[in-house]
Amino acid sequence: MEINNSNLPELTVIFYLILGISNLIGGEYLAGFAWISLSISQFIVQKIGSWPSNMFRLERPEVILAWVTYLIFAFLIFYYLINLVTKSK
Repeated sequence: MEINNSNLPELTVIFYLILGISNLIGGEYLAGFAWISLSISQFIVQKIGSWPSNMFRLERPEVILAWVTYLIFAFLIFYYLINLVTKSK
């Protein structure tokens, strides 16, 4: 597969999914679920369309699902960082 601008978002979804699965296999469950939720949201955003115009149409269920997965990603990263700080003490 040749890499160009048209298939770059598809490659990032695959890359994030591979990162998530490898973290799950390695035992880092929070990081794994965070990367998997980011890959799901990136996949959904590709189906929705461009960021500014379509991501604020909250009447569409896929837009709400994309926002929920972004929030899950942010929460998991925040929770993971809090766990790292508290484990080091």
